[in-house]
Amino acid sequence: EAIFAGKPVIVGPNMENFSTLIAQLIQNNAIKQIDGPEMIVESVSEILLEPEKTQKMVSSANDVLSFHRGSSKRTAEIILNKSL
Repeated sequence: EAIFAGKPVIVGPNMENFSTLIAQLIQNNAIKQIDGPEMIVESVSEILLEPEKTQKMVSSANDVLSFHRGSSKRTAEIILNKSL
């Protein structure tokens, strides 16, 4: 939701339920993953003090999510076509 709103995203270490997507976002420098609460101030400061880098991060996040848009529909169509 934050990515769709054009906001930078900071996540913690426990993202197992979204591991594939998180890995893609991290690989594309689209989000910032921190190891614990002690890194929040540093991460927020970086986002606020480096607007160009932050904008690239947001843009990359949108690119990653754009790739996944419609994937549920495509999967359902494949399943339906194979069952016919």
